[in-house]
Amino acid sequence: MGNSWKGISNEKQILAEIQLYKRAGLTFRDFGFADAVIQPYKNEKTVDRPGENYIHAVEIKRSDLVNDDLPIIIMIHGYGSGGAMYHRLVKKLAPYFHIFVLDLLGMGCSGRPEYNFKEPDEAEEFFVDSLRQWKVKVFKEKGISQNKKYYLCGHSLGGYISSVYALKYENELEKLILLSPVGIPKKPDDFDYLTIAKKFDTLPKRVGARMILYLWDKSFTPFDVLRYIGGSGTHLFLKFYMGKRMPSISDLEEIQEVKNYFQQIFLRPSSSEQALNTILSPGSWARKPLQDRIIDIKAPIVLMYGDRDWMDSTVAKQLVNDKKINATFHVIENSDHHLYLDNPIRVAYKILVETHGMKVAQAYLYKKQHYTSD
Repeated sequence: MGNSWKGISNEKQILAEIQLYKRAGLTFRDFGFADAVIQPYKNEKTVDRPGENYIHAVEIKRSDLVNDDLPIIIMIHGYGSGGAMYHRLVKKLAPYFHIFVLDLLGMGCSGRPEYNFKEPDEAEEFFVDSLRQWKVKVFKEKGISQNKKYYLCGHSLGGYISSVYALKYENELEKLILLSPVGIPKKPDDFDYLTIAKKFDTLPKRVGARMILYLWDKSFTPFDVLRYIGGSGTHLFLKFYMGKRMPSISDLEEIQEVKNYFQQIFLRPSSSEQALNTILSPGSWARKPLQDRIIDIKAPIVLMYGDRDWMDSTVAKQLVNDKKINATFHVIENSDHHLYLDNPIRVAYKILVETHGMKVAQAYLYKKQHYTSD
């Protein structure tokens, strides 16, 4: 993979990823890679990019733990991001799970095959098929039974993709854990993009809103802009983005480590980031909403949102209250959309309640409150 003139390389991106996992207190004895080469999902327009058809994943299994039969949890990141952004959460979960943190095909540190799908069904199959291939290959290589059930956890777009995966392979899952998932509610009948654009109070804002709608329709993404402006412009963007979207990251060293990681994965060649436009319409409304589909998932579902989350949780909560889905609903205090960063202790606690039971979860919380500072 090129882009060396921008300071982007496979080696640097892996080093940036490792630095975040080291921040989680993990040693090289505790984690390793669980990559898998896959057969590309194609249509008649697909052109191969040699060497880019692989999924990158990190396996976390604490070397100091005696129990060799910990439950498995597979964790999937949100749009355009990478699995290493779970570094705060896996630090809490590592004593309780055999963890696989996976980078979606075409994002993070995974390969960047060509993506030219225009239909939501194709986009969903692109991700689901690659996840399935990865799971079968890695479980076989690790000596894990293909029949062993596991927990599947996804954030935002990763939650949407995890849900679609669960619709197809529901018998594999212990539970489906969704952290502020995108794509559940239907687009309101009265939602009109151009009308909303006209409501902006100044001409530049109205023009900007219309431009965003135009670029969305043409499958441009924010990362296309970053690739155009290069490293220095990306640095300025990340300073703004992290300050606005990830204010809980305040330690200067951690800020720099996350910036290094983002720069490496954001400036890589365009690929499945274009699924944003394929799966979602402007306003982040799913073209195939989960609202009427999630009711067909037989595996138990855990839904979590931040108390300051911009993601609308109204429909998800109503589905739970009306008992239309086999699910529990949790609100994580002092959290925005990135709840796994804002309040990882509480997210881990809720996950443990759902996976290990109240007794284990309460013991974990007591330990965190009385014996540790993180």
